[in-house]
Amino acid sequence: MTIAVHISHTDEQGSVFLQACFSILVRQHHSHQFIFFKEKNQPAFLQENNASFINISPAIKNNLLLHYWYNYKLPALLQKNNVVLFINDNAVTSLRSTVKQCMIIKDLENIQHLLKPGTGRSYAKKFFPKFLSNANIICTSSLYLTDKIQQYFPATAHRLHTINHGLSPHYKPISFDEKQQVQDTCSNGLPYFYFEVTKANAATILPLLKAFSQFKKWQRSSFRLLLLYKGKAPAEPVADFKNYKYQEDVILMAHGTPAEAARIMAASYAVIYLPAHYLTGFTGLHAMRCQVPLISSGEDFCQSLFGDAAVYCKTVSDDIAKQMMIVYKDEGIYKSLVKKGTDLSEAYSWKNTADLLWNACMPE
Repeated sequence: MTIAVHISHTDEQGSVFLQACFSILVRQHHSHQFIFFKEKNQPAFLQENNASFINISPAIKNNLLLHYWYNYKLPALLQKNNVVLFINDNAVTSLRSTVKQCMIIKDLENIQHLLKPGTGRSYAKKFFPKFLSNANIICTSSLYLTDKIQQYFPATAHRLHTINHGLSPHYKPISFDEKQQVQDTCSNGLPYFYFEVTKANAATILPLLKAFSQFKKWQRSSFRLLLLYKGKAPAEPVADFKNYKYQEDVILMAHGTPAEAARIMAASYAVIYLPAHYLTGFTGLHAMRCQVPLISSGEDFCQSLFGDAAVYCKTVSDDIAKQMMIVYKDEGIYKSLVKKGTDLSEAYSWKNTADLLWNACMPE
């Protein structure tokens, strides 16, 4: 059997969903042939006799080109190569191909306009229901996503499969001495709260800074707040930062390599995670894998994923500060979060996800 896979660009967390899965599956299933469609500037991620790569042309740079390639270029490529199954993680399908298709939905971006009216991309609003209807197999990365899709599109129930996802191997616990080394480098040897800044959560920096001010006033501690940015860190995280009383205790850092970012997280006292509308990346689970307590937004999609392995807050300064205080003062809660988070994160591995994906596509 020939299976074709569209490998999309690397996501924010530096790991590629289908690359991770098929690095495992290609080696497990030598009797099948695998064709990978990729961008010209993407390297081939494995070298096996049963795997080949085809560059996409024209390059998919926007939704118009995505739609064109999927519906006017892909069908002929699938037919030419006698493909029996096509898999992609772009949450789309080819509406002009009769080949069996598996559509993977990794996050809430494509259905956020259903959950929060007025949000979302116009392309997803227009075509997402058609893609769902056309897909033979629909896989999601969480039970929350599965439940929401089934809620809004009941006809998909028999085609839905939850396959979870894996985590980057860079995220893992580090020793006390390693933590001290990272803290010496990043925060003059002082403990810090960790917050990853992305375009999606940048608006939460202001309430976070206000919460940190309250925490400092209540505790008069030496704690710092580390803001880790994707790309270059700005001179100021918010306007008029020069007037912020605790500016000397706020650290602005660029992301660096995935391994460096993971060590900075693993050396933190606690991770604060405040997604605005939907889960982005794996920050919360990475914190748990590093055995660092998690303070999370109280949105239902966060609570569905993290359960009792996190403490929750509204994205307002008073509530964030309250949870920072709880994690700081209550050693029992701190240890409980580390234990429950570690246990929860154990379920997330690319091997498990690869096996679930294969079983969904190849039922016995």
